[in-house]
Amino acid sequence: MRRIVQHWDLAPHYESPQTIRLPGGAEILAVGLHDGVPNLVVLLDPVKPPEDRVFYLCPAGCEVPATGRWLGLAGRHTDGRSLHVFEVPRA
Repeated sequence: MRRIVQHWDLAPHYESPQTIRLPGGAEILAVGLHDGVPNLVVLLDPVKPPEDRVFYLCPAGCEVPATGRWLGLAGRHTDGRSLHVFEVPRA
């Protein structure tokens, strides 16, 4: 098994789900901003088959997904509010 760390960018879609295909078993290590774009820092095995994972970007003060697991603070929304990242189960 080979493991590497990669950055995966999130689209700047706020308060709506976005699906990203990550290699199976990928572990989210951190969230943040990279060149101003929200992203995930992921530990993964690049040869594993991909699986869909669902994420939400939620500015502070907005409703969060009922089943979401908070992953961390990515940075600041354009209006100055904190921008949080949640992972939710696939529907």
